Amino acid sequence: MRCRTHGRAHTHSREARRLGAREATAARPPLPPPVLGGAEHIRALAGLYERAELGRHALDVTSRQFRRAVEERAGIPWELDRLDHWLRTELGEGAAIDFARVRSGFGRLFAVAEPSTDAVLAVARLAARFERRWLSERRSPGMATSPDKVL
Repeated sequence: MRCRTHGRAHTHSREARRLGAREATAARPPLPPPVLGGAEHIRALAGLYERAELGRHALDVTSRQFRRAVEERAGIPWELDRLDHWLRTELGEGAAIDFARVRSGFGRLFAVAEPSTDAVLAVARLAARFERRWLSERRSPGMATSPDKVL
């Protein structure tokens, strides 16, 4: 039997005929936007900063956040002599060496008029690694890690 609605050789169910032989279409919810992983998210933000020529701004923000994290964990203001002493006595020589690397990275980029986004990201990752490793939990003095785990 040919369908009067579609002109094809099929029949509609009693329900479909009752509804006028229209195929029911359910409203489908929109698909959620794709979720970016941590690295993808950082790359996307870095691209935005680079296109907007805001590398200096990204460096300022990253530096400020790092400074706050160190001050909060140390419980003292950002005075390098005091911080170096605190790092050595509280966290060990390894923390002091890693801290010097992060400071050096920030210093190199602040000396450049407009740092590249890749360079800012590299220093931001170095700072994040330092925070995760040395500032996230209370450590006893001299708990420096082995040389194979240097930043």
